[in-house]
Amino acid sequence: MKNYDQIKVALVSPPQHSLSNPLMAEPLGLMYIEGVLVDLGVEVEMVDMSFRNDLPVADVYGFFACTLHFPKCVEYAKRVKDAYTIIGGPHASALPQETKEFFDAVVVGPGENVIVDILDDYLNQRKGGIFQKEIIEIDSIPIPPRSIAKKIKYQVFPGSPISASIITSRACPYKCSFCASNAIWGRKVLYHSVDRVIDEIKYLIDTYDIRHFKFVDDIFTLKKARFSKFSERLVELNIQWFCDTRVDSVSEDILEQMLRCGCSYVDLGIESVSDVVLDKIHKKQTKQKMKEAIAKIKGKGLKVKLYIIYGLPFEPEDIVQQTIDFIEETQPDHVSLFTLVPYPGTDIWNNPDKYNIKSINKDFSYYQHAVGGVKSEQTWLPSIEYFDRTKEKMRKERNILKNFSMEWNRKNAGF
Repeated sequence: MKNYDQIKVALVSPPQHSLSNPLMAEPLGLMYIEGVLVDLGVEVEMVDMSFRNDLPVADVYGFFACTLHFPKCVEYAKRVKDAYTIIGGPHASALPQETKEFFDAVVVGPGENVIVDILDDYLNQRKGGIFQKEIIEIDSIPIPPRSIAKKIKYQVFPGSPISASIITSRACPYKCSFCASNAIWGRKVLYHSVDRVIDEIKYLIDTYDIRHFKFVDDIFTLKKARFSKFSERLVELNIQWFCDTRVDSVSEDILEQMLRCGCSYVDLGIESVSDVVLDKIHKKQTKQKMKEAIAKIKGKGLKVKLYIIYGLPFEPEDIVQQTIDFIEETQPDHVSLFTLVPYPGTDIWNNPDKYNIKSINKDFSYYQHAVGGVKSEQTWLPSIEYFDRTKEKMRKERNILKNFSMEWNRKNAGF
């Protein structure tokens, strides 16, 4: 019998200071790890450093980091250098060899199946290393207790005083050049059963009285038959929710089902309004298809939010005006603008020459959507112009959007 009950583990989420509201950043990945540890009898403390300055005392520290937050996690590891430290998340999955210099154990991909091996390493020999193991049966992952929700009321659903995020599937079958999802999950999509997801939602309703949700799957409506079955069950729960999906995954019947079972709005990552750019970044969609999808969503009475990346390679000189014209024509309810960030694990990071990128800044403290890390012939000046002109167009001329967001503070971006 392993002595797991003699271990205290602190699961640490780094501060989300790049967000206007850190309550939007629920540490979902660590919550699922917490569920596995609690089942093993481990004492677990969830820590969100957006809301505190000190690290708790623990035997083992588990950190989750995207690239932007990796330097802060290194700093934390140095503070607790006598303890056993673990790092997981997108950055560690993409650059495990570079990451292991700073931590005892590095997790590549999902952590639920390797956390037991890591605890055994801590108890027996403390050799550390890189740990990786596929998830075979995704429903075997326990429903996370989310103990931190007793102290922090996350607000992933806009306008709700308390809400939660849920992931019902993992991975994405597409290969967009700016996205690191494949480096983390691979391309084979694993789906929780409908019953398992419904149980998790019911747990959150019964335990925390949460009735507003975001489904954070890469493409929530990818498998239409599954979603149809899922929507029938959601109707019974009387909840409100929103999700991310693609323009080619929102058919008329799917949208009707979404509206009927509590969907409030749909997030679409359109990335660019240039067909040339969309082709070069392997988005597998067109400007015309985007227009049609937005019209269908709005036609059903659902709100739509667009995510647009600016500073992408191969942008035409008139990309600013093209984007403004597209927004005015399609009339989305919300637009979020982001700069290109060449995250480790993306094709842009791995093959910058393919995208006419001269150099990539590897100071990860700059890896937020406000600044990016790319220098190319096209990126910087068009990006700033894009931001300023689009913002002013929305603010001064027609104010066509109910909620327009830059997702960053230009003053803090250093421009």
